[in-house]
Amino acid sequence: ARVDGSVDKQSAAASVATLLLTLPALLGSCCWPVLLAGIIGISATAASRNISHTFSLALTLAILTNLIQFMAHKAATKPGALTHWQRYGPVWLLAAATPLILADQVRHCLQDSGIWPEPGSSMFRDDCDKTTGLSGFWCLTPVGWLFAICFTYSGFGLMMASVIWSTKIFTKLQRAWNGDDCGCEV
Repeated sequence: ARVDGSVDKQSAAASVATLLLTLPALLGSCCWPVLLAGIIGISATAASRNISHTFSLALTLAILTNLIQFMAHKAATKPGALTHWQRYGPVWLLAAATPLILADQVRHCLQDSGIWPEPGSSMFRDDCDKTTGLSGFWCLTPVGWLFAICFTYSGFGLMMASVIWSTKIFTKLQRAWNGDDCGCEV
């Protein structure tokens, strides 16, 4: 935020780009390059899946750590007498969200490299045929529930709370709704 309370376009663009690039993981497809290959008709081999998992982990790690740095820089330049939590709270939330978001991708990479072999690292039960869509929830192993559901969704929840808090979106929407100057113009 600027001194006058408005938000610059770079902040908004960084937030939107992070959300869009991490959306596939939020929707349950951590191997989105393989998903994209399937959409355009290219078959996915085990090697391409391994590369996809590694690439997805590296890209998500780079995006989230850069977003943490960006938010920390913006927090340090906030004007006024703020407590540490008021100034850096969104940064700490995002820092807590990052390992949670990355946990399932790390599990995939450990599984691909043989460090954490199946069946102990399996996401789905062997006796279940429906591993896609909503019915796939019932086929998850305890590891699948812990990593894919608990860690990933709580991480994205913390990330969304962090971005909402940092951008003060509810205050801006309320001002815009009431016809006040929301400080949204750049």
